[in-house]
Amino acid sequence: MVDQVTSGLVRKRAELAGELERLRSQIQHIDATLKIFGYKEPQSIRPHFTRKHAPMFRPGQLTALVGEAERAGCHDNVSVTNWIIMNGHADQTQYERVRESVKTCRRRLNKRDGAQDD
Repeated sequence: MVDQVTSGLVRKRAELAGELERLRSQIQHIDATLKIFGYKEPQSIRPHFTRKHAPMFRPGQLTALVGEAERAGCHDNVSVTNWIIMNGHADQTQYERVRESVKTCRRRLNKRDGAQDD
């Protein structure tokens, strides 16, 4: 069984390494094109990460729920998460995902409002 696991991992690593090489080549071509058009430092462009999961909430819904929870007296990420779940806006089985979403949302709101991160 160990041989099957090892060979599967070797095959997957080779597949990902090939994909990585293909992507690096594409990035080099894009960087060269950007330089032709006068962009001086394409390597300074920060990566953009896409979501791993489909969004749990409609646009603006989580922000509204966080605001409601805070008005209801919730002052930290855990209590806001519990409030959202207890009020039927998410399932208990998705607790960790909701908590991470709440944490990100509250951090973004605090930065927008000029407050310090906790």
